Amino acid sequence: MTHRIILASSSPRRKELLRALGLEFDVIHPSSDETFSVGEAPEECALRISLEKALSVSATLPDGSVVIGADTIVVVDGEILGKPGDPGEASNMLHKLSGKEHRVYTAFSIVRAKNERLHSEIVGTRVLVKPLAASEIEGYIKTR
Repeated sequence: MTHRIILASSSPRRKELLRALGLEFDVIHPSSDETFSVGEAPEECALRISLEKALSVSATLPDGSVVIGADTIVVVDGEILGKPGDPGEASNMLHKLSGKEHRVYTAFSIVRAKNERLHSEIVGTRVLVKPLAASEIEGYIKTR
């Protein structure tokens, strides 16, 4: 039996990664809440959100489907940075990251249709960003 693979994400980068693996998949945008819970560690938050994304999609699918949910969280100076809502927020975030080391937590969860959890995992990475000039930040934002 072949399983239909569903990516529960609107991330262009996640689509690229699955395509690079040679996987055939469909995309269904999750209807999960991506807010951070007070006192929740960033790692726990990323893992929870990845699972909630996968579960929100898998509950609507027939048997034979496998859903992949993922989430990435960036933490600098103890602050969790969410997804920038506009170029101004993106600029502020890049200024915070400029010349600093930060942590990136990426989690993924795989579930079967009807919410059968198969696997969840998280990876943390230390990233050092070189000092960025204002013109570099502006140029980067224009490419997105």
